[in-house]
Amino acid sequence: MGNKVFNFWGKTFAVALAAVIAAFSLASCSDDDEEDTKKEEVTKAVEFAPESSAESLLEELRIFANDSTVEKIVCKATGDWSSYNSESVTFFYRNVIPDMDEAAKGKWIGEGDLNYKLGEASKVPDDSIGIVKRGFTINANLKK
Repeated sequence: MGNKVFNFWGKTFAVALAAVIAAFSLASCSDDDEEDTKKEEVTKAVEFAPESSAESLLEELRIFANDSTVEKIVCKATGDWSSYNSESVTFFYRNVIPDMDEAAKGKWIGEGDLNYKLGEASKVPDDSIGIVKRGFTINANLKK
């Protein structure tokens, strides 16, 4: 009779132990699955200056935009923009920025200062405001 009690206890213990192990396994699997499905936000930076080729900028934007791991593209203005006049400001806002939007599929934001010739940006305020809304600054780094 002792054997039957021992066998019963052994089976009960084995079932309980198996249930505990299964519960821990399932809990750890669900955490791993969540970590696997979370993707890290990837940000790429593209620098451009007045002497940069617009086509090379757009090509870089297209490459990053088509990369599914890239969430955001930072377009950083560098260099000296002081020879640019109001027509250049308008051209940048009305032609280059829409091309950047199309190439980058809306993933880009602007950064950096466009130090246009003094007074030129204020001649085209709507275009200047549009540029600033995209993340750039205009003449923010002027020495006073």
